[in-house]
Amino acid sequence: MNSRTQWCAAVLVAVQFPSVAYCGEPQPFHTAPTQEMKQHFHAELPTIIEAARANHCTDDALFTILLAIRKAENGRKGIEFGVLHPRATHQANSLRVQAGWCAATISKTYQRWQRSDSDLDFIAFLGNRYCPTEATNDPTGLNKHWTKNVRHWTDKLTPQTRKANLHKRLHICKM
Repeated sequence: MNSRTQWCAAVLVAVQFPSVAYCGEPQPFHTAPTQEMKQHFHAELPTIIEAARANHCTDDALFTILLAIRKAENGRKGIEFGVLHPRATHQANSLRVQAGWCAATISKTYQRWQRSDSDLDFIAFLGNRYCPTEATNDPTGLNKHWTKNVRHWTDKLTPQTRKANLHKRLHICKM
C-alpha cells in the first residue's frame, strides 16, 4: 500500500471501529451485537456469530461486513450468503456453511488487502473477489450492484454513534 492508502485505511478502520487493530490478526468481538443487528437477523445471529468466530472474522468491522453481505445477497436457503461453490451450497446446515465460507473469504481477503498496494477501499477490494462484475455466472450484470449494496448495509448496521465518522471517511478515502 502507498502511504496515502495506508493512512486512509487506518482512518477507515480506526474511526468507525476503534476496537479493531489496523494491522495483524483480527481481534475478538469487543462489542455485543447491536439492536439493529438483532432486529435484522433474529434467530440467524447466533449461527452467524459461530461461523464468524470459527473463521477469524470476529473484529467489529469484518463482522459488520459479514452481516452486510447476508443482507445484500438476501439469498434463499442454501445460498444465504451467495456462495456458489458446490461444497457450500444446499448443505443440511446451509446458513452455518454459507456464513463460514463468507467469513473465511472476508478474513483472507482482508489480509490480502492489507498486504496489497491497492487504492481501493476494503469493500470494493472484497467485491472484486467475492462478486466480480464480469463473472460468467452473472449473465444479467447484477454483480455491479454488490459493492454499493454491501456499503449500504455496512452503514445501516454500524452503530449510530459511529455513523458521522463513517460518512466523513467516505470523502477522505475514495469509496
